[in-house]
Amino acid sequence: MFRLNPDRFAARYGPEWLAAATWYRENSPAVPDDPDLVLRHLDHPAVAQKIEAEFAADTRRRAAMFEALSYGSASFLLTTPGPSLSGVLLDALGTPRQRAWFRELVSTTRCRTFFAVTEPGRGSDAAHLDTTLRDGRLTGEKLLFGNGAVAPVGTVLARTGDGPLDLVAVLMTPELIESGAVRRRVLPMFALPGAQLSELRVDGLRVPPEAVLGSHLKATERGMMGMLKTFHRFRPGVAAMALGHAQALVDYVRDHVGAARPELDRFDQMLERSRELNAAAAREVDEEPLRGALVSLAKQRATAAAEEVAAVLARELPVAALVDHPWLARSLTDVVAYEFMEGTTPIQLANVHAGYLRREVPV
Repeated sequence: MFRLNPDRFAARYGPEWLAAATWYRENSPAVPDDPDLVLRHLDHPAVAQKIEAEFAADTRRRAAMFEALSYGSASFLLTTPGPSLSGVLLDALGTPRQRAWFRELVSTTRCRTFFAVTEPGRGSDAAHLDTTLRDGRLTGEKLLFGNGAVAPVGTVLARTGDGPLDLVAVLMTPELIESGAVRRRVLPMFALPGAQLSELRVDGLRVPPEAVLGSHLKATERGMMGMLKTFHRFRPGVAAMALGHAQALVDYVRDHVGAARPELDRFDQMLERSRELNAAAAREVDEEPLRGALVSLAKQRATAAAEEVAAVLARELPVAALVDHPWLARSLTDVVAYEFMEGTTPIQLANVHAGYLRREVPV
């Protein structure tokens, strides 16, 4: 009953990701109890397909892929191997040797990765992190980042000083993670449990120079500017996940429940407008990676659209529909997670306002 409609999928997203999205949907009910399910199926063609495409993708291509796969299951997507944000960061700051090493590891072992920014006392404010890299030793705590306790490789943001250019990223290799100076745990979760949000604590970890990203670049290129490029390039992917998730809800209700039909047509139009905005934002950031206002607007609009879909359906659908369709009930619940992925609404709107003042956003 919870399987996706292949004709609807192909009509909207084309055939490229149909098999993968179908597989994602089929496995999605098991994710809350078994978020490591994918590790028993690393030989599935969809695993390698997604890894290869993600490494090769520009921002627009990544967003299109993430929307199609999230239509299958956003929660299962978050469990799957791939470069994710760390791959985008390495593209911006890594040396050819670092990028090649990372790609070889992820592609051959088909492993998951993490990107650790958020801190207990600082949130995701990268400009004021408490985690430090001083005299070659990394110390600090990270919180609420995906796959942080289960992935064998990732990146950690830290400060080397108090100035605006003293921001660096450390490539956490399997050897560093298993050194004894790193403690990790998965946190209890309510929505999108496939993300396996984690806590990581590092106490005086000796970091070799080759594990520091951006050492070959100017300070202005490897500091906040480099991080902003990474956030801007990945944010349309998160917006796309929200849109794919919401579209899946709309189509599922249309095919299996048959309620709220006037609202479903309105939702289609609303999601299409948000989809067009996100595609435009992705195109812009591929050309000008430091122009992030439109990207923030697209993420905020996509999140709001998904939340509206979920709220209206939860209100309008009969209770029996949620009882009879557990996939639907679970998916409605999971929508709340997008607000907290890659920046909340106040952060996005602040970025939009700053971009408006810089004349980046059309009136």
